[in-house]
Amino acid sequence: YPNMVFAGVPQWGWALLGAWPAQRRIRFSPKTALHCETPPRISYYGSYLGDRFSGGIGERVGISEAHKVPLPKMGISRVTVFADTHENLSKWATENNWKQATEIHKKAYFTRTENLVQEEVLQKIRQHYVDCKHYVSSAPVQAALFRIDCTRDELRKRCDESTVKCIPCIKFGVFDETSERCIVDFANKRLGGGWLSYGMVQEEKMFIERFDYGALCARSLLEMPDPVANSLASPFSMHQDEAWILRGAPQFAHVHWYGRTPAD
Repeated sequence: YPNMVFAGVPQWGWALLGAWPAQRRIRFSPKTALHCETPPRISYYGSYLGDRFSGGIGERVGISEAHKVPLPKMGISRVTVFADTHENLSKWATENNWKQATEIHKKAYFTRTENLVQEEVLQKIRQHYVDCKHYVSSAPVQAALFRIDCTRDELRKRCDESTVKCIPCIKFGVFDETSERCIVDFANKRLGGGWLSYGMVQEEKMFIERFDYGALCARSLLEMPDPVANSLASPFSMHQDEAWILRGAPQFAHVHWYGRTPAD
């Protein structure tokens, strides 16, 4: 899988890359959305402390831990796996669905500002994405959630005893996706960050260029209970002791700028 994204906390290192044993694949649906987590002590790197989630993510819905798999001798568990095909995701990504997901994204989570030019850019890329009928996927689009299960001291000891054999290539301050098989992103607590409305740094670019990831997360906003009326988080969110690994999404576009989407 050359198209792999590792989004999570800095302490995890590279140990998860080989940790993908077979497991039942789960697709988010309104039925799974009935399950809500009890949020832990609210603290998320001190970020967004002024929002209505007080720095946390809210109650995350749509995550079942019925098939949680501990990874031997790692102090980490794979909590769940979501999987779908490119064909299903591209069928979902209609203009109307995308507009609805964008409105929810802006009203529930990213309320500070907006960039209408970026929204127009996304609609153009979305149209290209759904028009690429010649592309036939050879593997599913997958997103797996991992969680640290050991204590902080145990995790630190494991990291201290680990050997780093490869340092990824950096180009202009970001990972070089042209040469790296795995891209690490110290991610926003909501996967994709502000990709639907504003911001164009590493995580947003990943979800816009590799549009299957964006479609997977955007679709969940329409399938879950209303996060505008309730302080709920989509399944594609994470607590501070978690990380996601995503794979199977090819690049449909190239965004040549970094930072705020320019007016032109």
